Amino acid sequence: MEASVGDIVRSRNGRCEGTYFVIMSVENEYAFISNGSSRKSDKPKKKKLRHLEFGYGNSGYISGKIAKGDKITNTELRRELQEYTLQQ
Repeated sequence: MEASVGDIVRSRNGRCEGTYFVIMSVENEYAFISNGSSRKSDKPKKKKLRHLEFGYGNSGYISGKIAKGDKITNTELRRELQEYTLQQ
């Protein structure tokens, strides 16, 4: 399970099961995830990596902004996830 900032993941467990998120940061066995609607960018959800499903791609735009230290808006998160779901 190699998680990196900007990865698009899907929740496998919990109330948010089946929902797509973007990883905002990773600490040890936890990822902080946001989707811009139920989980805002300023208050990401802390979720164990084993409860996430990987392999859905990476948002270069989001990971680039995080690397630069720029603020990510909820609209940008929703737009990135919407573009991903339209490609599926």
